[in-house]
Amino acid sequence: FFFSLMVGLGETYFSAFAVFLGANNFQLSILASLPTFLAGLVQFFTLRVLSFFKSRRLMACTFTILQGLFFIPIFLTYYVSGIRIEILIFFVTIYAAVGHIIGPVWNSWIGDLVPTEQRGRYFGFRNQIMTLGTFLSMLAVGFVLRYYKSIHLELWGFLLIFMFAMLARFWS
Repeated sequence: FFFSLMVGLGETYFSAFAVFLGANNFQLSILASLPTFLAGLVQFFTLRVLSFFKSRRLMACTFTILQGLFFIPIFLTYYVSGIRIEILIFFVTIYAAVGHIIGPVWNSWIGDLVPTEQRGRYFGFRNQIMTLGTFLSMLAVGFVLRYYKSIHLELWGFLLIFMFAMLARFWS
């Protein structure tokens, strides 16, 4: 559930933040595609990284915290002049890579924790909860950003949602 809050509060609004920062269409297309592409490639190195940790739990928790921390530099790109969109793309790409490297480890770990005969019911219920969490958080963020824009404090709206996304990631 908290992972889905992080997605709905943070990831979903990276493009909106880029528009707020002044991104053009080409930069938005790179932001939408490059992080996902490179994050998918990074999964090939998951086993190598896991060998340093010796524990799926330790690796998953470490990278979860690390991914959450990337909301800080993502937000701080506002204060960079000149190439702030390129820096935003860089940090979002690292954020995505850190999150995706956890995927195979988490899948393996959860496979050991959830008995085979309960997986269908468990993942069905989990997906319902995650969909609800993502939808409600995206809806809430829409209202938050609309309000903060109306009082000419849109940057603080992004700070608020990224802060809550980071906390949700930590909690997850």
